[in-house]
Amino acid sequence: MVPESFPERPRVICVDDEPNVLASLKLLLSRHYDVHTAGGGEEGLAMLARLAPVPVVICDMRMPGMTGNEYLRQVAQRSPASARILLTGETDIEAAAEAINTGDLFRFLLKPCAADQLRAALAAGVELYRLRTAEQDLLQRTLVGSIRALVEVLAIADPVAFGRIGRLKELALGVAATLGMGEAWHLEYAALVCQIGNISLPDATAKKSYGGQPLTMQERIQIEEALKLGPTVIKHIPRLERVMRILEELAANPSGSSSSLSVETQILRTVLVYEAIERTAKSRSAAIQAFIARSGEFDASVSGALLEVLGAGKPKNDASIEVGVRELRAGMITAAELRAVTGALLVPAGTEITPSLLARLMNFPRQQLPSSIQIQPS
Repeated sequence: MVPESFPERPRVICVDDEPNVLASLKLLLSRHYDVHTAGGGEEGLAMLARLAPVPVVICDMRMPGMTGNEYLRQVAQRSPASARILLTGETDIEAAAEAINTGDLFRFLLKPCAADQLRAALAAGVELYRLRTAEQDLLQRTLVGSIRALVEVLAIADPVAFGRIGRLKELALGVAATLGMGEAWHLEYAALVCQIGNISLPDATAKKSYGGQPLTMQERIQIEEALKLGPTVIKHIPRLERVMRILEELAANPSGSSSSLSVETQILRTVLVYEAIERTAKSRSAAIQAFIARSGEFDASVSGALLEVLGAGKPKNDASIEVGVRELRAGMITAAELRAVTGALLVPAGTEITPSLLARLMNFPRQQLPSSIQIQPS
């Protein structure tokens, strides 16, 4: 039976290359579950992206193309809260043991599986999913909310060092959504924290990095060392081990391509490079072309997803809207930098105007602000 705490029929994906098995599973489970079936791993991954959230995934071990073990590993990356159940024959025990030891499985069941045993496993899987998502909701509303507030304060106090974080988060989450990653709060947290080490940079280094100016060897080392502060900041916070791994991978691999990196790290590193290009390019179209010229440095699926997020290949109007600074409203996104008449950077390009940032700008003496700023069209 489904746990009473679940408000509706939980969604279940069953993946098997035998149509008769899928038909039997659907007949057996449809009374209490919203059952969807796929004939292979690739179809199952597409279904996971389309139907998310999915509390439970059941998969056969032996399938042509993608094995059940590999499929469930992919599910673990894309939807970590989903309970993953592997169906195996007696000859698959060694492979099942490997899957369990990698930590990717909730249960494994032997074929043929008794109906009561299968129903019990699904009910336990749904309850596990409920507990995981409740914990994640708490983390998102507390930890991620807290770091958002901290980063916003830092961006207001030092826009050169921290003003780019909002744009990094926006791009990273856009890529994750395009790739079908159902749960991306770990990536969001990593994007928010990855630049926290900039607080250690000398002003001259931070300004040169922001402006895309050539850096000395010592300045490059300073920036690489600053990346290492991210994991240090969060290493003592419970439940953020996955975020710490992303930041550690990023700090250890600041440039170059490596297929061994997690997809979150690949995304974060790719958007870091693109954001730096965008910040110094004459237009978004020019930034996209410059990134395409370097796209071979990155994972092909990640760079392709970023280009899709940016609308590459589609007619795009680079024109922005000019508004008076006193006409800015929360939710607007800057298309160009906002600098004081003295030249001091107040708001980087690509920054969302938040209520606190708006309040700070409104407190500036009118004579210290330019008359207008370029805003991205809504």
